[in-house]
Amino acid sequence: MISLFLVNCRFKEIFYSNGDVYVGNFKEELPHGNGKYTWSNGSIYEGDWVDGEMAWKRDEDRYRFVNGNVYTGNWNEDKMDGRGIMSWANGDVFYGCWSNGLIHGSGVFRFANGDVDTGNFRSKLLHGN
Repeated sequence: MISLFLVNCRFKEIFYSNGDVYVGNFKEELPHGNGKYTWSNGSIYEGDWVDGEMAWKRDEDRYRFVNGNVYTGNWNEDKMDGRGIMSWANGDVFYGCWSNGLIHGSGVFRFANGDVDTGNFRSKLLHGN
């Protein structure tokens, strides 16, 4: 089984004509397995790929936005969804639930100034006590 994996997946670096770069494993000609994709705008995804698509299978999968924000966690249909951690470039950090790309559900928001909000959030706003 291991030899079959080694035959079907290989590691390489690809430079695309639009300036994007992928470094990682491939299956045939598509990113497959672990890899790092850097877009020409500076955004970076590091994690699992399946048949050329970002898989977001592991909690360690990470997306670095060009503005310096970093998200680690679950995605659904190209949006943050499920459990995740967002670290903003300004020092704010949120640990908790996301829905459709927005903070939504239980979590902890730690602000760069030291303030902490804990509870249920809707669209990034704390609701109730």
